[in-house]
Amino acid sequence: VHRPQIYTRDAIIETPMISENVWKLDLLLNTFNLGSEARGTFELTIRDPQGREIYNGIGSRQVLSGHTQYSYSMRMEDVQAWSPESPALYSLRIITSQEVQNRQHEKTLRFGFREIEVRGTQIYLNGEPLLIKGISRHEMYPGVGMTLTGEQMRADLEDIKSLGCNMIRTAHYAQHPRFYDLADEMGFLIWTEIPAWKTSVEVLTRWRVWEQSIKPQLEALVAEFRTHPSIVVWSVGNEFNSATDQGMTYVERATNYVRGLDPTRLVTFASDEHRPDNNDRSFQFVDIIAINEYYGWYYGAMNDIGPALDRLYETWPDKPILVAETGAGSLLSMHNSNPPDAGKDYSVEYQEKFLRTHLHQIFAENRSGFMAGALVWLYNDFPDPHRVGGGHPMQNNYVNSKGLVSQERQRKPAFQTVQEIFRSLSP
Repeated sequence: VHRPQIYTRDAIIETPMISENVWKLDLLLNTFNLGSEARGTFELTIRDPQGREIYNGIGSRQVLSGHTQYSYSMRMEDVQAWSPESPALYSLRIITSQEVQNRQHEKTLRFGFREIEVRGTQIYLNGEPLLIKGISRHEMYPGVGMTLTGEQMRADLEDIKSLGCNMIRTAHYAQHPRFYDLADEMGFLIWTEIPAWKTSVEVLTRWRVWEQSIKPQLEALVAEFRTHPSIVVWSVGNEFNSATDQGMTYVERATNYVRGLDPTRLVTFASDEHRPDNNDRSFQFVDIIAINEYYGWYYGAMNDIGPALDRLYETWPDKPILVAETGAGSLLSMHNSNPPDAGKDYSVEYQEKFLRTHLHQIFAENRSGFMAGALVWLYNDFPDPHRVGGGHPMQNNYVNSKGLVSQERQRKPAFQTVQEIFRSLSP
C-alpha cells in the first residue's frame, strides 16, 4: 500500500438530531503523518443521495508526526434522514495533502443522518417509535461455505426484505464488509456482535483474555463498521452464564467499554437466563433487554411465552424488551396435520404453529408498551457440527434446521407465516 506522508485513514461520523429535519454533523478525522511535523491541507466535500454537492470546505493545519485526530462540526438542515423506509446515503470525500510535496490522499465514506435511542421502555429511530421485525442470518451457503458472493448476499437480503423485516442480527460474529454496505443501501437495521457464544464466564473475566481477545475484538468491530448507518446495536455476546457474578462482571465491563468507543448506538447481549427460576441481573447494564426464548421447543409450551414476557417486564419495568431469538426446527419432508403445543416436532406444520403463536404473543396489543419487537431464529438452515442426536432427525444430522428457508434457500411454509405477520404490523 503506497501512501503519501500525510493521509487520513478514516473518520468517525456522528449525526445527532437537533430538531425535526435539523441535524448536527460531527466529524473526527484519523490522520497520520509518516514523517516529521508538516503543514497539511484538508478538503471536505459532502454530497447528498442524489450526488449533489451540499458542502465543500478547505483548511490547513500543522500535522504532528504520528496519529492525530482533527474535529469538524457543522449544522445541517433540510437533509434526508436514513431509515429502513428511506435509506438515504450521503458521501464524505476527504482529500488530505502535504503542502510542500503537493501529494494528495483521497478517502470517501458513506454515511446517513440517523439517530437511535431508548426512552423508557421504547426504542426511537430519528425521534419516532421503532418496532423491530427482524431475523438472524448465518453467513453460510452450500458449496461456498462462508465466502458468499455479492450476488448471493444481495439475494439473501432481498428475500429477507420481502419478509417485511427491518432488522437483521448477524449471528454470532461480524460478517463480510459487503453485507453492511448492502444493509445501508437496502434499509436494514443491523445488530452485530463479537463471537462470544456459550463462552465460559471464567474465560470471559480473565484479564489476559480481556486484554488479548475481547477488548481487541470490540475495538475492531466498532472501528471497522461504525460509519454504517444500518448498525444500531452492538452486542457483547450470546448465551453465556450472564446471571452469575462473573457474568455480571463481564457484561458491565464490556458494555461500558463499548459505550466509551461509541456512545451513539445501543449496547446489549442476548440472554437465555430469563426463566422464572433465573433472574439475569446483568440486564441492569444494557440499553435493551434481549432474550433468546424457545418455549415449546427446548422447554415449556408455546403459550408460556406471553406470561414469561409479562414477568420479565414486572422485574425490569424501565427498559424495552426484545426477543432476540425464537424459532423451531423443521424439515420440508416432515409433516404433522395435528402438531402439538410442545416438543421437538420437526414438521413444517409445527414450525408454523410455533412461530405464529410466539409472534402473536410478542406483538400483542397489551404488551406494546414494553415490547420492542422480535428477531426470528433464523433465515437459513446452516451446518452445525454438534446438532446430532437428542431427538434431531437422522436425515438432517449436523444441520441447524430452524431456518425459514433451507440451506439451498427453498422456502418453508413458515416463511409465509412470518411474512404475513410482519407485513400486518405498522412500520
